[in-house]
Amino acid sequence: MPEGSIIPAWKFNPRTSPPTKIYDPPLPATPTDRIFDVYGFATTNNIPFPSEGAYAPGRLYVNLPYIAFNYLGQLTRDGSTVLDQDEFIPVARGSLSFSRDSGKNAIQGPPSQLESPPGTSIKNFTLVRIDHLTGRARVEKQEFK
Repeated sequence: MPEGSIIPAWKFNPRTSPPTKIYDPPLPATPTDRIFDVYGFATTNNIPFPSEGAYAPGRLYVNLPYIAFNYLGQLTRDGSTVLDQDEFIPVARGSLSFSRDSGKNAIQGPPSQLESPPGTSIKNFTLVRIDHLTGRARVEKQEFK
């Protein structure tokens, strides 16, 4: 990704959560020409992380977000069943910072994320749309008519 670009924190919500709806044009404008339902990433905890050397039989690892493709390049969750919907990855301008204590020392914890300006990932969106059948990605941007 280009420097200064982030994937907004809401994309990391559980996949089972209701989708974040992105409207084009943004509400309260009517009529809305396009609505994108953006679900959180699927996650797994069976990938040895942070390295393949961390593998231990029967061990569960940290939950990692993922997008999976089958041998034809189609979107899948299990390697064989093709998904019935496209995947959307929002991209916004912003920054990430390590968690720090009061002495400005790095500590273990979630990073702080700053979207600049706040809300751009929804109100002035850029989405990478991955076609579920072909695996091809294209950019969807807000359109003004």
